[in-house]
Amino acid sequence: MQHQAIKVRIYPTPGQEQLLAQAFGCSRWWWNFALNKSIETYKETGKAIGQVALNALLPKLKKQEETSWLADCYSQVLQATTLNLVTAYKNFFEGRARFPRFKSKKSKQSIQYPQNVKILANNTIKIRGGIGDVRAKIYRPIDGQLKTVTISKTPSGKYFASILVETLVDNPLVSTDGRVIGIDLGIKEFAVTHNGEKVSKYSNPKHLAKHEKNLKRKQQKLARKKEGSNSRLKAQKITANLYERVANARQDFLHKLSRKLVNENQVVVVENRPVKGIEDWTCPHCGTHHDRDGNAAANIRAEGIRMIETEGIAVSAVGGEVRPHSGRKSVLRHSPMSTEAPTVRTSFSGG
Repeated sequence: MQHQAIKVRIYPTPGQEQLLAQAFGCSRWWWNFALNKSIETYKETGKAIGQVALNALLPKLKKQEETSWLADCYSQVLQATTLNLVTAYKNFFEGRARFPRFKSKKSKQSIQYPQNVKILANNTIKIRGGIGDVRAKIYRPIDGQLKTVTISKTPSGKYFASILVETLVDNPLVSTDGRVIGIDLGIKEFAVTHNGEKVSKYSNPKHLAKHEKNLKRKQQKLARKKEGSNSRLKAQKITANLYERVANARQDFLHKLSRKLVNENQVVVVENRPVKGIEDWTCPHCGTHHDRDGNAAANIRAEGIRMIETEGIAVSAVGGEVRPHSGRKSVLRHSPMSTEAPTVRTSFSGG
């Protein structure tokens, strides 16, 4: 099985926007309530409260007068919120994410529909819970079994649907024939790569720094606006649009660079150590100060090859240790390389 998420822009009507706002509010309130309940329970008992126990609180809350409005929210949305919170806790305790945070009305809003959502042929998404058919900009065919749909609203006021589908695919043949590249992520340089023959550097575009002055002016204007006024709402949207442009530029850079590296290589090796404090190092024996640069990327690449060989997978890398291999044709038809590359994560310092 393979899972794939496709994000599309949606255009709800004013009435649908109001219904979505209510659903956002219910989901946000329940997340914060359940998170607070989880924290209190852990303090009192030293144990986490599970998904079933949290969901059992919902019927009681819906019957109480002060929280009876929860009954107007589609039940599957609230249960999906519970699942997301439990997953966030699990990721935190297993070291994959930071501790779950309380949600604010001012930040990005999102809700998840785990079932009863359909993609219709006329560029619409049918959403249960009273929302109905929402116009969407579906730019590609959506194949496979629909698992979940996450509806989100950005601070700038745009709506999106992230559609998760599951498809049945044959197990890919595990092979590392072709080019093997090591990547050293940095601070001064965004990334330094080594493919066994040469070093390539990719500078950090620093998207936020380019808009820093403009953003500062927008924030100063926003701070002078009266809380709750129409002019403040307008200023908030202008500031949010600027942040969104910065985020889009960053995402575009990451997408193009990752696509280039995947197109040109069959194996991508990166280290999973934090980069802070290790851009450079001093030799403990001779005292010479070194810049990691290509040396770290080369070490990462070599260690990745060693790990794969240790696991019994044959490596035939272009450059450096072993013989060249032409690979497969790119979908872009201008490179002899495969469009997909497995990633090997190492746990050592590449310096």
